[in-house]
Amino acid sequence: MKSIRKIKKKKEKSKINVQEAKITKVVEDNSAALERMKQVSVCCDKILQTFKNIEPQFKSFEPPPELEKEAIDNKIADYDELNKKPKQELVQIANCMNIVTKPSMSKEDIIKLIKDEQ
Repeated sequence: MKSIRKIKKKKEKSKINVQEAKITKVVEDNSAALERMKQVSVCCDKILQTFKNIEPQFKSFEPPPELEKEAIDNKIADYDELNKKPKQELVQIANCMNIVTKPSMSKEDIIKLIKDEQ
């Protein structure tokens, strides 16, 4: 009887040791990951400081071109008549122009919004 109890106690201790080893490994892995994250954070801070200290070589006095608006204007200019376009295309055009549309809107309502925005 005593030997069976000893065997059971050894098994329980070995299970506990295995569980503790797993927990220790997880904690060590997390510690290593945190250290790497700290190193990356320090590197990012250095990069940002470098960017803040760099002055631009060329200064432009002209505002940057609005490429999106020009592309939208060209896209609309290409259409002969908005009435001939399907509703889905009109919705896409309106979305490009930052016009909020609703599914319940009619084709005519969307065309009015697009023309008003031009």
